[in-house]
Amino acid sequence: RRGLTTPALLWLETSRPLNYVGAQLIHFCEPILSTICDQQTCREFATFLEHPGAIEYLCRRLESLRTP
Repeated sequence: RRGLTTPALLWLETSRPLNYVGAQLIHFCEPILSTICDQQTCREFATFLEHPGAIEYLCRRLESLRTP
């Protein structure tokens, strides 16, 4: 709706090699992040990022939701 699909896809594609490291960082920072959001949500997102196809799934989902 705001036209940010392309920048989001670019950011996801460039951060693809670091998704596992990012997941580990989320696990490490979980006590701090749990003050901002739900602790279970942090764990689920970090576990999601640990899977090799996670970034590809997010990219496909964004492209499918893109409005013309």
